[in-house]
Amino acid sequence: YYEERGLIPPPSRMSGGFRLYAPDEVARIERVIQLKNVLGFSLEGIKRIFDAEETKEQLRDEYRQHPDEASRRRKLEGLIIVTEEQVAIINSRVAALEQMRGELEEKLNHYRTRLTEIEGETTQLYPV
Repeated sequence: YYEERGLIPPPSRMSGGFRLYAPDEVARIERVIQLKNVLGFSLEGIKRIFDAEETKEQLRDEYRQHPDEASRRRKLEGLIIVTEEQVAIINSRVAALEQMRGELEEKLNHYRTRLTEIEGETTQLYPV
């Protein structure tokens, strides 16, 4: 499934049809699961993150291959832009999670306040 979405390369297959993954592919699958299950990213969001990582790797390789200062400056500027995009993706996710947490905390406070009110009413009706 992840290979169909472009998140991992198609694995090689053993004679029984079992998938055979290289260690780097296993690490990538683990990262997909982490981003999806722990951080709640969609597969599309994960693809964007992986695409940015690949772009950064390409820019780093090009940086190492070009000794001239102007070329290295352009590569570094590209790395900054791509990394800022990644930070923006994560910040957006964090903001959504913080909003959700805030809403839940408001509900929790409301429920606790209401419980305290009910307990107060009960005490007034049935003094100890």
